[in-house]
Amino acid sequence: MLANVRAVDDVVAAVDCGYGSVKATVNTRNGILAFPSGACPADQALDDFEAGEFSEPIMIDDKPWVAGFESANLPAYQRPIHRTYATTDHYRALLMEALYRLGERYVALLVLGLPTDLYMNDKEQLQHLKGFVGHHQIHGRDVVVQDVVVCNQPMGSTAAFARRRGRVAVIDIGYRTTDTTLMVNGRIDPSGYSTCQTASRDVCDAVAREFGASTGIDVSADMVDQAFRAGGMTIERRLKIYDLREHLDAVAPALAETIWASVQTTLRQSVTLLDQILLTGGGAHLLRSYFEALVSPVPVTVPSDPAKANVEGYLQLGAALIQQRRQAHG
Repeated sequence: MLANVRAVDDVVAAVDCGYGSVKATVNTRNGILAFPSGACPADQALDDFEAGEFSEPIMIDDKPWVAGFESANLPAYQRPIHRTYATTDHYRALLMEALYRLGERYVALLVLGLPTDLYMNDKEQLQHLKGFVGHHQIHGRDVVVQDVVVCNQPMGSTAAFARRRGRVAVIDIGYRTTDTTLMVNGRIDPSGYSTCQTASRDVCDAVAREFGASTGIDVSADMVDQAFRAGGMTIERRLKIYDLREHLDAVAPALAETIWASVQTTLRQSVTLLDQILLTGGGAHLLRSYFEALVSPVPVTVPSDPAKANVEGYLQLGAALIQQRRQAHG
């Protein structure tokens, strides 16, 4: 905790820096903001790249960065996708951008998350994130973070949407990976977590290939991803609107089976004892119906906005922790 800073005691911020987008929220107002996870050193952005309203870049170790834009605007920079991503300048730039956009100058508690395998096994990365406590100047504004708590990523969705009792498999279909965690009565089963390399990016890749083979028109996985993230199932090419549903139907069952096979390998005999499957992450809506066919009769729950489910839960966990601290100190 900072010794000489008087923060607003109850302000909780939560940030989820995903591979496809950043989600952030704060308990002083309603709603969850989301923005693209493109970021890079300013000198590697396009020459005509405009940083919008921000006249000053984000400074990371005295080096200017731009953050929060579609990766198509940042072609000269390759985003890091390794396991220690949360220790990179790319992650830090997005986190600072999120804090700026939330608009709070003082944050009593910042809640972040890590995938289960990293949360359980990578203490160095946990400590790195907790080191975000302190004063930060972002786009010319001073922002103070009083305390940082890092939680197991699926605990966000679990806190917001899972049943409190029984055995729940949380399957988080992210952009690059799918993380599975077995929760028993609201707690992590240490033997029941894994990461699968098949995720929503693979869905977009497969849909793009199938679309090209069927229509003779080339589209990129990024175009398909943008169409899905916009909440639609259509894409415009050559002045014509195409429905992507039939192309999704052609490729999604096999991808859902690959993910489910990984889940079964992780959970082993626990698969037959599940009380609920909580399907979350940006790929949840894309694969929901295919999963339901695979896992019946186990009920499948999908939050209304699964891409934002983790950060919604982070905020709930942070608010509960603030309340506990207040009670402990009378």
